[in-house]
Amino acid sequence: MDKEIIKISNFLYENKAEIVAVCYDGSEIAFRDKNLLEAYIMGKGIDVIDCDICALNVLSASIKKLDVDFGISVLENEIFIMNRYGEIIKINGKDEFKLKTWKEIGEKESRDANLIYMKELFKILSLKNINKHLILNLNFSPLFKVAPYIFRKVFSKVTTLNATNIITINYDPVTLTKSMIKAYNADIGIIFDKYGFSLKIFKRDKEVTPEEIWDKINKSLKENVLKGVQFECISFDKKLNSIKYTRFSYTNDAILTSLLYLIHE
Repeated sequence: MDKEIIKISNFLYENKAEIVAVCYDGSEIAFRDKNLLEAYIMGKGIDVIDCDICALNVLSASIKKLDVDFGISVLENEIFIMNRYGEIIKINGKDEFKLKTWKEIGEKESRDANLIYMKELFKILSLKNINKHLILNLNFSPLFKVAPYIFRKVFSKVTTLNATNIITINYDPVTLTKSMIKAYNADIGIIFDKYGFSLKIFKRDKEVTPEEIWDKINKSLKENVLKGVQFECISFDKKLNSIKYTRFSYTNDAILTSLLYLIHE
């Protein structure tokens, strides 16, 4: 994978590209995912403007909007390079680059821990049903692919906002979520940031503090979640209201953070 990214970086450098639009879909590509891509590009003196929704048509629009020379699209396990005319660039006869997933290159312990985590999470989902109305503001993050499905398994009613880039509600996320909670007389609101890295939780229109969230998450962890995982591998960022796992997906982190809190509400 490193060699392929070096080829991309060299190509952009040789073509004197000063700014590159990067679209990234949140896929679990490599254990350092987009940071590895950025590191090589930045190493060649090229600034990276990061877009949060990845598709070739979105990449083309980003190139035009930013008025840049080239764009890079990281889509699942492939990398595409596009010029300002919407053409896919071929390097060394290839028009795409296959990347290994983190499962292929990660440590065995991390893979085993992730399997335990997923198994325990779905065990909870199969037993728990929260008889409450949730306002779920996905904020056009990569979480729109999985979050609605998971939360509908837990909550009796879910109203989803900003799940795709087709219909945009151009409004402050916090103000919008509070308004929707009030309008629908909902019980809980969750807002994910646009990358799916962190979240905010509201009960009615009052934001839940990181300390409140952590107390209930800690209770969940001790009682029935991730029993086979070493706890020193798990940390809690109070600033971001997010649990972090060694080489685990940010997507899973944000969803699990909210679920661990909500099942003890």
